[in-house]
Amino acid sequence: MCALFPLWKLDTRTVIGEFIDLGFGSIVCCVSDAYLDETALGRIVDWDFINTLPPDVDPCGENGEFHSFAYAGPIFNDRIDVTIGEKVYRRVEQTDADDAATPAVSPSSNTRAAKGFWFCDLLPKGQDDSGSVPKVDSQ
Repeated sequence: MCALFPLWKLDTRTVIGEFIDLGFGSIVCCVSDAYLDETALGRIVDWDFINTLPPDVDPCGENGEFHSFAYAGPIFNDRIDVTIGEKVYRRVEQTDADDAATPAVSPSSNTRAAKGFWFCDLLPKGQDDSGSVPKVDSQ
């Protein structure tokens, strides 16, 4: 068996640029409070989003700074229309009471430690009227 890592050591700004430029659409659905706040939830991953990230946040979220949901792109048969649902905050729980001085979650390549994570529900369009994902033209 041979493991393949096609993106290993590539510049992630270039990778996310290709993703955006090819017409993929994704939406932020989870953020670490060590890097971003709840205002990032529901944002479309586009150049505006990438250009507003703090300097120590990987543009692809490769260190756990954020997670996204891909809803459109040239390899999709159909786009997945969603609306933003409830936003919730969940604190990180300590896994060992004797180890309370050490954060349970800590990004490996950075010094910031998450105290918790913000999540937002992504619901099928029409189930919630709080906001819909804008159309991304994929060719």
